[in-house]
Amino acid sequence: MAEPNAELMCWIDTETTGKHADRGLLLEVAMIITDTDLNVIASEQQVILHSRDVAWDCSDDFVRNMHTNNGLFDEISLGTPLQTAERQFIAFVDGIVSRYGEGLPVVAGNSVGFDRKWLEQHMPALNETHLHYRNIDVSTIKELARMRAPEVLATAPQKSLGHRGLPDLHESIAELRHYLDNGLF
Repeated sequence: MAEPNAELMCWIDTETTGKHADRGLLLEVAMIITDTDLNVIASEQQVILHSRDVAWDCSDDFVRNMHTNNGLFDEISLGTPLQTAERQFIAFVDGIVSRYGEGLPVVAGNSVGFDRKWLEQHMPALNETHLHYRNIDVSTIKELARMRAPEVLATAPQKSLGHRGLPDLHESIAELRHYLDNGLF
């Protein structure tokens, strides 16, 4: 197994039709690659091509409401085919990593296990051979702050809860920066 790249983090957020990767649809994938000081190096986002009716039928009421309100359901009929999007993300990651030494980037984000499950199911080549298996989960750090440093949690940036890839990732990066700047690590 390749060592993690010591200079890069690959932030990932997925938007989906529900909680179950094995029977749902991947609607949007966003990535931001940062250095270890959380400076953004590059970003990429793809809405995945689906029939709106099929995506609607795969979704529960909560997801239907969320992705109607944030505009994602309106965009999926113009999206990128899944296999094409996976190839584009692989080229994106590999292009950045090639400039920053050896190893694969660790994956970061909020509840990143959820996103990894969806990548494993729908973009396995990206997940298995272009990203390190290690994760940095900001949600775990948030829970530790809740338990051990509630004063730090109280001043954490508020989330917009927009449920769109790149904006959510920028919020995750800001949240981790807050915890680091306030001495959690």
